[in-house]
Formats: sequence, C-alpha cells, structure tokens
Amino acid sequence: MPREKYDAATLLDEQLERMEKSLIESGQWQRVFDLSERMRKIITNPALDWGVCHMDLTLDNVHRHGDTMTVFDLDSAGESWRALEPWGLKKFSEDYFAAWLEGYRSIREFGPEDEKAVAAFGIVGDIRNVVWKLGFARSSRGEPLLQTTDLRNVVDEWLKWGKEKIS
Repeated sequence: MPREKYDAATLLDEQLERMEKSLIESGQWQRVFDLSERMRKIITNPALDWGVCHMDLTLDNVHRHGDTMTVFDLDSAGESWRALEPWGLKKFSEDYFAAWLEGYRSIREFGPEDEKAVAAFGIVGDIRNVVWKLGFARSSRGEPLLQTTDLRNVVDEWLKWGKEKIS
C-alpha cells in the first residue's frame, strides 16, 4: 500500500486546519499560527534527513524482551524527516533521548541539524497528538480526551518548550 508523506503541509497545515475553530474559540489561533511558522522554518531545513518513519514511536509501541526490542503498530508509518521520530523521547527524558541517539548513530547517521530539529518536532508531534485528543484526527474515536477550554494551557506549554529548547 502507498504510504503517506508527512511533510510540512501534513504535519502543520492540515493539523491547524483541523483544530482552527477550537483555537479561535479559545483565543489561541494567532499564538499557534505564529509558533507553527517558527517550526516550519526549522523542520523544512533541506539539510535534514528524510526517510521512512514509524510516526507513532512511543513506549506503548515497543516491546523489550531481554536485549531484543521489537517495534510494532506500523499502520501510521510513512515518509518524513527522521528528526521527527524521537520527539517523544526528548520530551520524556533527555537521558532516554541520549540513549536513543547513541543507538541510532551506531547504525546510521543522525547529523547535528537533525539533532537540533528534534525539539521543534516535539511541538509538531504534540500538535498532531492534540488534534487526535480533540477528536479531529481521522483516527480519533470515542469521546475527546481534551476539551477546547484546555487549549490555553497546552499552547502555553508549547511556547514554554519552544523558548527553552529551540534556538
């Protein structure tokens, strides 16, 4: 089956479009739009590596048995910037990210530009997650896990992350 290409249009434009009404209602539209434009400049750097990505690489989708790790749940896999992949690790723990980076680099290159972009992809990945939690993603099911009224706090966290982690 053909796989999706997760470019800036898919990762940013489509996501903002899906939650535009909620962002406007919560008074967060301009803040998120401005932040997304800042992220777009970082993630579209032509020096970044592009290839196959899992697109949902969380600890829920990894099984460890002894020294063997198995990654599963590849239904969202597609082409994207490889610096997107470890965003959840970096947000969770700098130590986990460092361990991931060491393991990844033992197999293939992950350049300084890619490493620098991971923090921006942290926000981009979280935007996709919030769209899902609001119930606006194609794969959203059931009751939303996040309400529009919570968006101000979410956006505050994105801006804080951007100020602390993105130069």
